[in-house]
Amino acid sequence: LDPEKTGINNRQLMEEMEKENIESRHLWNPMHLQPIFSSYPAYVNGTSERLFQQGLCLPSGSNMTDEDRERVLSVLKRAFNI
Repeated sequence: LDPEKTGINNRQLMEEMEKENIESRHLWNPMHLQPIFSSYPAYVNGTSERLFQQGLCLPSGSNMTDEDRERVLSVLKRAFNI
């Protein structure tokens, strides 16, 4: 999430999801920042770090019902003032 464009950051959106008992999580730490890979070369341009800092994983999966999707969508609309 780009707070300058959305008016909200990933932590705030996560809190909005939590209020409705909807799980979300931060993106995984980029591989080149994992201790186990610290001795290997990394080819980075800042994208993975930015995604890690600003990204958020929302619920997904084939087992989500229409109602589940509507719940997530309603929180997103409210959070983004849509």
